[in-house]
Amino acid sequence: MPAPAVVAAAGKAATKVAKAAGRAQARKLAKKGGTNLYFLGGALSVLMLGLIFVPVIAVTIFLGASVSGLSQEHDPHEAGVISGCVLIQPVDAARTETTNASWTLEQRKIAYEIVNAVLKRGGVTYKAAYTTMMTAMQESALRNIDHGDTLREDTIGVFQIGPEHGTQQQRMTPAWATNNFLDRLEEVEDWQELDPWEAAHRAQNNERASDYQRWYTDGDAQAMTDSLLDSSECSGLPLTPPYNIVSGYGARTPEAANESSWHPAWDFNGEGIPGAVVYAIRPGVVSSIGGAANGLSITDPESGFDVMYLHMYPEDVLVTHGEEVEVGQPIGRVGGAFGYAEHLDLRISTNGLVPPNEQLGVWPKLARSELEGGPEDWVHPNEYMAWFGIDLCPPDQCSYTTDEGR
Repeated sequence: MPAPAVVAAAGKAATKVAKAAGRAQARKLAKKGGTNLYFLGGALSVLMLGLIFVPVIAVTIFLGASVSGLSQEHDPHEAGVISGCVLIQPVDAARTETTNASWTLEQRKIAYEIVNAVLKRGGVTYKAAYTTMMTAMQESALRNIDHGDTLREDTIGVFQIGPEHGTQQQRMTPAWATNNFLDRLEEVEDWQELDPWEAAHRAQNNERASDYQRWYTDGDAQAMTDSLLDSSECSGLPLTPPYNIVSGYGARTPEAANESSWHPAWDFNGEGIPGAVVYAIRPGVVSSIGGAANGLSITDPESGFDVMYLHMYPEDVLVTHGEEVEVGQPIGRVGGAFGYAEHLDLRISTNGLVPPNEQLGVWPKLARSELEGGPEDWVHPNEYMAWFGIDLCPPDQCSYTTDEGR
């Protein structure tokens, strides 16, 4: 029951008890003689019970406000999308104990597979990740079991999925089962507005929503999930690695009639494209969306340059004009334009500026595109990110499929 409802109920109960007690005390006093005693007894009883119930109600209000405050503080984190730069921790990092259970190595391995599948999927909110873990904790206690329960004997796996959703092999594969659950969760109307246990109940069609609740409200799902998330390497990569550079910066040999011979960008491709989540490599404000190249620009406050992400279908853009974004924030999904194969075109426009740090030599001077025979006001994306200590194509996460424009 929400705190205001609890307070209201307590107030009504106090009033009823006070009135009843007042009448009883008054009857006793009346027998001893006198109308004045009748009213005096009733008044005293109401006063005494008021002294008892008012503090109780006050404490209830205080506790209700405290719980509400905690919930509101946690909401922004839950609603936030897990950044693409967040990595998976080793299995050994998984919690061995949470509020309601202790977890064996085998169970923690299942938790690892769930979180890893969430990260590979990309664009998943913390709330969805916690809801997924909560569901697996209740359905199977984080075990990949090959049988159902009394409600349904044909459900199997970590999420107890029925044969109507997939093959036996699929349902017994934790990564597949995790994605299947998330697919069904996202099909629940307005699931983000529901309590997580209610959303899971509708996705799973289990017997009672309340079966899931303790794993969420007691923090088990959050603790296990968070223990496996490593945000220490959030470094501003545009896609979830691994990925490839398929077309470089600078002069190039056109492969199609509508391709330019001078390319002021790096083109990225890789696993899960089209549809892969694109992440902001620099903070800033969204300055434009759309255009012929289906992209968006984010103005970097440190340099005044525009970081441009091209070839995202308008319906897949996840930010709005004027919105402030942070490094690692999902901003869209890889799409296409001009009939090319789907890829991300990442380019940096100087807007004709020379930042103070570059003028003073704090940052190395960057060669402008016009000095290399190209169009005006562009710089090499990777040289730009080197100002901030970032390599957009780290050796262990990225490969070149072109020798041009590295």
